[in-house]
Amino acid sequence: MSFKLVAESIWENPGNEGKRIRKFLAAVEWQLQKRLFGSTRQLTLPNGVRFKAYPDCVVSSALIYSDWPEYHELMFARSLLRRGDAVLDVGAYVGHVSLLLADVVGPENLFAFEPTPVSFDRLTENWSLNGWEEDRLFQIAVGANSGHARFEEADQPNPMASMSQGGEIRVPLRPLDAFRDQWRDRPVGFLKIDVEGYEAQVFRGGMLSFGRIGPG
Repeated sequence: MSFKLVAESIWENPGNEGKRIRKFLAAVEWQLQKRLFGSTRQLTLPNGVRFKAYPDCVVSSALIYSDWPEYHELMFARSLLRRGDAVLDVGAYVGHVSLLLADVVGPENLFAFEPTPVSFDRLTENWSLNGWEEDRLFQIAVGANSGHARFEEADQPNPMASMSQGGEIRVPLRPLDAFRDQWRDRPVGFLKIDVEGYEAQVFRGGMLSFGRIGPG
């Protein structure tokens, strides 16, 4: 990311009001750390949740540049969610959206789906860092039917990862409705889908689950 884009992401985020200089200095420090040492860093997010930042992860940088990346979307979700609501994070990547909602709904109500191995390993690592149970994390692709999906092999997390016919990584493909018993007796308060063009298939496989989405 260029110096100009880093500065703009810091200055234009409303959540950085009153601390833009501090965030800018933190960004410079992080960029130097990444380039000189390539080391990781443990962050404490604004809601008290912990996150392990990696130098090859764009979300790690975003969480250092601002307390609340995707500020308006996160504030909107946090204003509507209530304790006990289920959060379904389809295409969870390394889990930052769920992590930033955990204090509102409770970590036991987070359900995260991520197919790619590197991202899933780091998602799991972030749950472990917070001492949370990992039985609601699923290394699967979500679609319309059951089967298998393929992804290109990668040695770092890719937020733009999409299914590939010739991909080396083979993971289970399941409809979201196959998991609906996991959040039985609780309303689905928030559904995030980030699957790089496969959204229609996710909706096709989640019609029973979507019927319960809405305010509790």
